[in-house]
Amino acid sequence: MVLGDSMTFGMEADQKDIFCNVLERRLKDAYPGRSIDVMNFGITGFGTGQELICLREYGKMYEPNVVVLMMLDDNDFDDNIAIVSAGRYMPYFVIKSDGLVLYNEPTVLQRVLSFLRDKSFIAFFLVNKTRLFSELARKERNVGEEGKIVLAQRILDEMHKYTQSRGTPFFVFYVTVEKPKNHKCERIKEYCAKNNIPFLIVPEREDERFYRLGHWNSKGHFACADIIYNQLSKYKALDALTREK
Repeated sequence: MVLGDSMTFGMEADQKDIFCNVLERRLKDAYPGRSIDVMNFGITGFGTGQELICLREYGKMYEPNVVVLMMLDDNDFDDNIAIVSAGRYMPYFVIKSDGLVLYNEPTVLQRVLSFLRDKSFIAFFLVNKTRLFSELARKERNVGEEGKIVLAQRILDEMHKYTQSRGTPFFVFYVTVEKPKNHKCERIKEYCAKNNIPFLIVPEREDERFYRLGHWNSKGHFACADIIYNQLSKYKALDALTREK
């Protein structure tokens, strides 16, 4: 089970070249005779908060042998505090004294806007491409940079607890558009080390050969599949594929 956003979804890449599909082919070659399905739960616009909801909802349905989280340095932290993104209402988490609390009650206006954004090309264009409706297209909570990091850590904590309770290996791959040494990356890396969560940086290549319109092209996806396969092999997580859930 692979959780992520538009990069994982495979925007700008052929379906067969998306890294989840490349990884699945490699695993089937490595384990002939096994029924292997690398489930791609990458959804455009999602942050780790929505990915936690996805894990809770579909994890119990499919009971994956391995869970992989693709964190994107460029926008995941901002998407976690978004109430409206690209004109669509987004469920979000808030840190309270008793833990993370999910808010998933859009206003009537937000419901209508989300419906029109999904059903009408004109509404989609007005909301996302014109200044007139820019305030409707994006709405965020003000928590500060430290608040964004702490929220991301708490969401990771819930993912870790969920996978631990089911004995499922959990991996974090951190896709960074900056240099590997940056504050957000280091804090997530420290959190993962403290909690024994395998963590690996997936460097976003500035080389245009790996990109198309801000997302990985086929070469970028193949490179990512190699990184994930090698990391899973290193931690012997591929052995989980030989066990029935």
